[in-house]
Amino acid sequence: MNTKRINILLVLAMLCAAVSLKAQNATVHFNYDANGNRTMRYLTFQKVEENGKSTDADNEALPSAIDFIASSQVSLYPNPTYGKFTVALTEMGEMNILATLSTTTGAVIQQCKLTDLQSTFDLSGQPAGVYLLRLSTDEETQVWKIVKQ
Repeated sequence: MNTKRINILLVLAMLCAAVSLKAQNATVHFNYDANGNRTMRYLTFQKVEENGKSTDADNEALPSAIDFIASSQVSLYPNPTYGKFTVALTEMGEMNILATLSTTTGAVIQQCKLTDLQSTFDLSGQPAGVYLLRLSTDEETQVWKIVKQ
């Protein structure tokens, strides 16, 4: 009896989740700089008016959706790269930022603490492919995809 009751509750929970997901009409948009680095990500929501028509709500960038690590905006260039690439931060303050460059399988190539607003990483000795750069503070972690040609 308990198993049957649990299964019914699970089905009801899944139906409620499906209905709430369908009710959210958001579109994700991305902005890129000239080097192809993503500089911003923002959402637009569909607003339903009283007459039943839907229109885009204001396209405001959400602070939590912009690529920041703590209070600093992050730029990576050039990406794709042939070897060396730069990580530029707009500010550091007293933040401790740990940078980890790894393969997509998790093998760590380089790990260091960022101490300057600009840091250079070198993939020259690595084969062409996709790599991951993880920047971590005490409160958050962001990951960027780096393509080596």
